[in-house]
Amino acid sequence: MAKGSFNGVMRGKKGNTVFYKLTNSNNKEKQGLREYIPVVRNPKTDGQKYQRAIAATIMRAYSLGKAIFDHSFQGITPGGRNMNQFRKLNMNVLRSIINDEINNNTEAANSQARVVAPGVMSPVPNKYQISAGTYDQNLFVYDSGFKLPAATNAETVAAYAQRNGLVAGDIFTICMFVVDNTTLLFSAVPESADAVSKLFRCEFSFARLTVKNNLASNTDAVATLGQLFEIETSKPMQGLTDATTIATPITIDAVFASKYIGGSIGIIRSRDNEDLRSNSVMILEGQTNFGIGTPYIIDAWTKSLGQLSQSSLILEGGNF
Repeated sequence: MAKGSFNGVMRGKKGNTVFYKLTNSNNKEKQGLREYIPVVRNPKTDGQKYQRAIAATIMRAYSLGKAIFDHSFQGITPGGRNMNQFRKLNMNVLRSIINDEINNNTEAANSQARVVAPGVMSPVPNKYQISAGTYDQNLFVYDSGFKLPAATNAETVAAYAQRNGLVAGDIFTICMFVVDNTTLLFSAVPESADAVSKLFRCEFSFARLTVKNNLASNTDAVATLGQLFEIETSKPMQGLTDATTIATPITIDAVFASKYIGGSIGIIRSRDNEDLRSNSVMILEGQTNFGIGTPYIIDAWTKSLGQLSQSSLILEGGNF
């Protein structure tokens, strides 16, 4: 509402007119006015949808893996600061991949980034950095699965442990995001048959392998994981037991006996009661059609509880 003053000069807004005070070179006041042009802000721009998708993807991965990720960064206080480090590192990487794919018009079949869907709590696998530190992990090498060094002919447990630097109290934690493609949770474009337009159920699992004491006195021929490690798992893992041979590659498919189509896997080396961690970035395994690919992010994040949000088209009230 426009307001008057004692000398008749009005200030404020009335209708589409803004009134204001002008002062001339003789210090005399006169009336000024201009047309009111509103600034329209649309909180649902494409850029914001990408950002929400990235942030939600990283935080859902953290939330599912919090039992590990809230203390997986060496030298950083467990809890919120570890969460912030996980979020910062992984948001930067995922944002960069998506940005490159947008700029290069990457087709769905070649898209590497995966994001979650709005309102769905299931995470998606990605090449997440799940730990950082100075404690190198060189025991398990990835080659179509994480593999231990092969044993030499008739090599004893003691000789194997010494040759490969196994240290009692070292912990190797295998982290996995695994996808069950029998449970569809979300479809960005229901009529599309493209797998990267869909979100399937995904779980987080882990196994802890702790190097046993007294390996130096064990003269048995080395053959199984149970001779070297105490094995604990977050859920039953048919392919990761005391009887699993050291020659068996550790993969999602092998660990879960083909229950899941794939996912991402990584190993963190740490030590009992010490703040030591290795650098670990997850590796994608199996089918890569899990989660929403870059070409479908806007479709997915335009949906809200089954309804379309504000159209992006100018003639339908979208961004101008």
